[in-house]
Amino acid sequence: MATPGERQGERGLLGAPSISLRVTPWFEYVVEGHVARYVRPVSGNMAGVVPLGWRIHARGRSQPYLSMGAGLVWTDFTGLRGIDQQRNYLTQIGAGVRRLRTDGSVVSVEARFFHLSNLSSAPPNLGMEVFAVLVGYRPAAHDRRDSRR
Repeated sequence: MATPGERQGERGLLGAPSISLRVTPWFEYVVEGHVARYVRPVSGNMAGVVPLGWRIHARGRSQPYLSMGAGLVWTDFTGLRGIDQQRNYLTQIGAGVRRLRTDGSVVSVEARFFHLSNLSSAPPNLGMEVFAVLVGYRPAAHDRRDSRR
């Protein structure tokens, strides 16, 4: 069991499926799922949605970008004082680059920091900070008109 104020390295696997809506050529609104399994310092699962997300990126085939978001997650962590309740809140910020490939698919890599907190709904509010590296792939969009020919 972790003691109050003690910081330990977290180990886990994170999945973040997302859907985005391009608002301008350089700005996207993003809704993202958040699914994670942690094994250290305690084991537990996290699942939720990040409905308030933004991505600001450069134009071109290689697109550096900044991202941020906030949402609600459900956890089954026990033994982590301050976030051992089921409902917690998530804020995140990241930076990455995505590459548009010639076949229309997209690959990306992002460094992301997120903070998990109970927003003082149950004292103490110690929170948990996580640094993650995300690798992504989006297949090429299929044009339905081409399949009718």
